[in-house]
Amino acid sequence: MKKIFYSILAAAAMFSACNEGVITDGTGSLSLKIGEVSDRYMTKAGTINTDEFYVTITDWNGNAVESDGVTYRNVIYKNLPDEISGLVSGPYTISVSSHAETPAAAFDTPVYGGSTDFTVKTGATTPVTIRCTVQNVKVTINPTAGFLSELTTYTITVSNEHGGAVHWTNDAAVTGANATTDLTLPAHFSV
Repeated sequence: MKKIFYSILAAAAMFSACNEGVITDGTGSLSLKIGEVSDRYMTKAGTINTDEFYVTITDWNGNAVESDGVTYRNVIYKNLPDEISGLVSGPYTISVSSHAETPAAAFDTPVYGGSTDFTVKTGATTPVTIRCTVQNVKVTINPTAGFLSELTTYTITVSNEHGGAVHWTNDAAVTGANATTDLTLPAHFSV
């Protein structure tokens, strides 16, 4: 009889472990702040306005969090309440991005973003500050004077594995942004 009791107890312990140790014994809240936005490519002084950044909060299963009738998937930062309450205690992930979807390639379109994991504790407000950085790659084509004097027309295309591309044609210097993936650089010249 003891053997059966211990077998049932062991099975119950194994099945409860499937929840990866998530204890959901109450609720807490979240206070979010987007901190410094780091842009190593910024060429002029200024700050980046984060009010229009998109915020997504997911639970330990990867599902968008719902609280007070709001689903926190791509919610505009300035529309968030100061405190998001009623969150079941446990682990979460919060992601912030300047774009709802990252463009594959575009001129003058840096994408800023960041992500962090945090844990909501029962009866407490969890402060979270996210630091955003540039999420795509800046590509600069700057032909030399010798290059420009030798060629009458040229096209340079930088493309990525997502089908995004930026093209430069007969410009002295142009900058574009590409998604952070493998880039290819075919160049076509004519004299």
